[in-house]
Amino acid sequence: MGKTRNITKFMLILSTWILSVSESTVLPRSYGLELVKQLHKKLGLEMGGEAIPPISFSGILGLSTITKDFLTFHPEEFYQFSLCGLQDITAKTISALNLSESLEFLGAKF
Repeated sequence: MGKTRNITKFMLILSTWILSVSESTVLPRSYGLELVKQLHKKLGLEMGGEAIPPISFSGILGLSTITKDFLTFHPEEFYQFSLCGLQDITAKTISALNLSESLEFLGAKF
């Protein structure tokens, strides 16, 4: 009997955007969950249906002020946001994603 192999195509992509805010912007420290939901929606991906998530993201990185349960992002700072995909279809979707206009969620606009 011959062997069969399942071949899964993997293509890694890492896209990074530089973000800023026009005014001080306050987000809950748990903003990541809402951002993940928004990204999945924007990319047309189902959330939670896979053993290994098709995308991962860095969060919004940069100098912010932390007070108890909130983060404040400042207009004089620049922030970095990275999105990574490991599957072929996800990589193609991320490469076509246009965040050049703005990234809006929870009332914040970057």
